[in-house]
Amino acid sequence: MENAFKSDENGTVTIYWKTKPDADLILIASGHPDQTATSDIDGNFAFTLTEAPNNGTAVLTTTWKG
Repeated sequence: MENAFKSDENGTVTIYWKTKPDADLILIASGHPDQTATSDIDGNFAFTLTEAPNNGTAVLTTTWKG
């Protein structure tokens, strides 16, 4: 998953990638509220975490129709 994560000097982390179009996604990251997203017609999605801890964990779940 090269280039699937990027961060800046303020500790903001952006997670982006591609899945099936119109997929429902949930990101569960320690210390943060759960985030939801739906991929676009090309399957692209992104999540942003501010002040991400160095020792945190995250789980990304994807579901799609069919």
